[in-house]
Amino acid sequence: MKQLSTGQIRELLAHRHIGMASDAESFWSDFKARAQLMNQDRPVAEPLFSVSMKRLMLATACATLIALCGGLFLFSGRETPAGNMTLNVTAVHSAVLMIEDAPSQSTIVWIVDMKAGDDDGGSA
Repeated sequence: MKQLSTGQIRELLAHRHIGMASDAESFWSDFKARAQLMNQDRPVAEPLFSVSMKRLMLATACATLIALCGGLFLFSGRETPAGNMTLNVTAVHSAVLMIEDAPSQSTIVWIVDMKAGDDDGGSA
């Protein structure tokens, strides 16, 4: 590539005639005339959600639905516990046994009153 010196550039520019618009009105009329010669397609508006975004939203919705159905299936067969129960026994005892009876829907509480070392297994 040939490099030109500053003097050569000035000489080339001095011999070249650059037409200047006389005023703004003539410039814009010339510009609009040239712009109409060019093919100017209307811009296409981009969709709000692209195809990949729609697929991601659909996949997320499906995964959420599967997780909810799986949770309902896994936990529907289990009985809920009776809740937190507190039992205060003031008598001397060694153990408390709590049993939930499903057929009668009741809770059975056995308080074993036995002193340490007692072999007869006395229960109340």
